[in-house]
Amino acid sequence: YGDATTVRVTPANGRTKTLPVVEHLFLCALHQSIHWRQRPKIISVTARNAHGRIVGYWRRPATR
Repeated sequence: YGDATTVRVTPANGRTKTLPVVEHLFLCALHQSIHWRQRPKIISVTARNAHGRIVGYWRRPATR
């Protein structure tokens, strides 16, 4: 994601966060529940460049 300027993180609860990329890194803090089954699971990450074009993408594989 070398050309990325922003990253959009989408957890399973649908509360999308758009984060800046600084020095080729991004950092996101998610609320953690005490119970492991209620912890947020990231379902996708989309990186965009300064022009808004997608330069990287990751999606959690579907579970059976």
